[in-house]
Amino acid sequence: MTADVFAFTAAGEETGRRIAAWGGGDWRFFRVQGGLGALVAESVVAKDALIFVGSAGIAVRAIAPFVRDKLLDPAVLVLDEKARFVIPMLGGHVGGANALARSLAAFLGAEAVLTTATDVNGLFAVDEWAAEQGCALSSREEA
Repeated sequence: MTADVFAFTAAGEETGRRIAAWGGGDWRFFRVQGGLGALVAESVVAKDALIFVGSAGIAVRAIAPFVRDKLLDPAVLVLDEKARFVIPMLGGHVGGANALARSLAAFLGAEAVLTTATDVNGLFAVDEWAAEQGCALSSREEA
């Protein structure tokens, strides 16, 4: 998985750098102090995941122009700057955001806040399983 990590404050920068180092060579870190739009536009097409260390509102506004479809969207996560909570915002199953949130939360000693119905009810998610197996869904409705 490849990812870009964005932070907006000094505390967020520390957390963001830890996350990018954890992810490895295909993960980039950005301390954002100005325009975010061009960075996000590039990341949406080039990376599997976008991780925002800051408010959920910043993440929502940044990704809004690029949201396409639950089967096509990248994983988008948001974390508070103290790394207490990891929240998948987009691409939970097919995009891998829920799985990434669990792994990242374990690394950081944080809590993954999953809100998808299958996760909160402990149910099997066929779309997530298919993505993990490298399969495509033949019918969105049957899935």
